[in-house]
Amino acid sequence: MKIDKYMNCLAIEMTRHCNMDCKFCGKGQAQNLDISKEIIDKTLDEMEGVYIETLRISGGEPLLKPNLISYLIEKIIEKHIYINNIYIFTNGNVKTNLELSYSILKLLNYLRDIEPEIRNIIRWSDSTTEKIYAGTYGSKFNIIVSDHSRQTNQRQIDNIINFFHEQIKDEDFSIVRQSDSYNSFGCITLEGNAAKNYKVLLNKEVSLSDIRILNNNYYFMAKSANLSSEPFFKDTVFIRKTLTVSANGNVFPGCLMSYERVDSNPMFNIMECNKDFYKRVNKFCWEHPINEKALNIRNKFSAIEFCKKHNILVKDMSKLDFEGVRLLNNSVNEYERIAKDTHLILPNLNFTEIDLLSSTILSLNMFEKNIPVKYIQIYLKWCTNFDDNTISNISAEWCRGLISFLSEKNNKTA
Repeated sequence: MKIDKYMNCLAIEMTRHCNMDCKFCGKGQAQNLDISKEIIDKTLDEMEGVYIETLRISGGEPLLKPNLISYLIEKIIEKHIYINNIYIFTNGNVKTNLELSYSILKLLNYLRDIEPEIRNIIRWSDSTTEKIYAGTYGSKFNIIVSDHSRQTNQRQIDNIINFFHEQIKDEDFSIVRQSDSYNSFGCITLEGNAAKNYKVLLNKEVSLSDIRILNNNYYFMAKSANLSSEPFFKDTVFIRKTLTVSANGNVFPGCLMSYERVDSNPMFNIMECNKDFYKRVNKFCWEHPINEKALNIRNKFSAIEFCKKHNILVKDMSKLDFEGVRLLNNSVNEYERIAKDTHLILPNLNFTEIDLLSSTILSLNMFEKNIPVKYIQIYLKWCTNFDDNTISNISAEWCRGLISFLSEKNNKTA
């Protein structure tokens, strides 16, 4: 067997129970729901032949359910799942559990044992393998305690950290404090409780870098590293975005989305899968065929709209800046529409090619409407992956040539 699928991060939500009610929690109010063993089994069955760089065990508060974590670990070993490292994020306000520490020790031995095997059966180029493992540093199993400088549970946090240090004396295990300041949140993701408590969390004047409107609907898959000029992978499907399997089986992009949004609009439910997890992810991505740079403009515009709606001033932005972002957002919406239509007409082109072609079609449309070249270049700079030289020399003739070339390529591939 060869590993021909790579996942940057898979998160499994063990529970929606939580023993705290943080104002900034993006998940929202805790729920009376734990993941079932059937969902754990199904998730791992769908990961056969997949290399998972990072497995994130999430919640709710995951350490409220040590028995479920131990079951997950048992099944990872039993089903021989290929994982490089594991992270658990906890508030630390939990009881110690000896059985869980034993399970973690077993998993650490397993993760070390499979590393040579992974190196022998991957389909990546030698240079890719070295890059991946060169970027792997630190521990195999990591527990991150989000303490947020709360005085109310510092003693319990100390207790849980000391317990794991005593029970797991292994160089590949780590437990550390996140040590964020309770009053200094950095970037606030306006989901769940944070969206409801924005008046408490945000000042009357903010920078756009202070807030984040969550929108993970974009194309985050690649084959043979289409997003790189280097032949990074050999026939490998690569998921670059964290995907989460929630406690009820709903799958969603990222790991910060509120329970309400996850359940109202999931990608799919893991229990619906029949060895077709990657096929379903690919289908979702083609339903949202925009690149990350275009998505960033959309997110920035959403943040501006949020601030306007709630009478929050945005620092260092003039009316002209606002208008510029609005125009770029309109262009992104048009680019996405073109990408969807173009994929249906030219189904043999991969996403990188559709992305390039759609941006080119949009640019040609702008030329034909006599939109100034300067704006077209601004769009290409902020919303596409075009290089600087191409942007500087963009012309209607160049656009027509590329459109013709990619159309012919689709026909030859058919």
